[in-house]
Amino acid sequence: MNERHCGYANYETFTIAVVVDNDRRLYNESREVVATARTKFSYEFEIADALRSWVEARFIDPVCQDGATHHGIAATLCNAALGQVDWIELVHEFTKGDDEQ
Repeated sequence: MNERHCGYANYETFTIAVVVDNDRRLYNESREVVATARTKFSYEFEIADALRSWVEARFIDPVCQDGATHHGIAATLCNAALGQVDWIELVHEFTKGDDEQ
């Protein structure tokens, strides 16, 4: 089943986009992460990895404190969901309009 969800690759990608898009501070942070990654990396997958790392640090690590990010059922489920996110699609989403400025 490869159905898009509300215009995004899947539910997981949509969820990240909605949370970030609906919070001006998070949206600006995500754009800064992507812009900084673009100055450091040549490949799109590297920029996408930087965005994923930001999401993990910003949302997952605080929930799974004491370095327990990769332990426990909650962290396992979070990591499984994050593995489904189309990070490259989100890189494009969070840089819309950059070429117009």
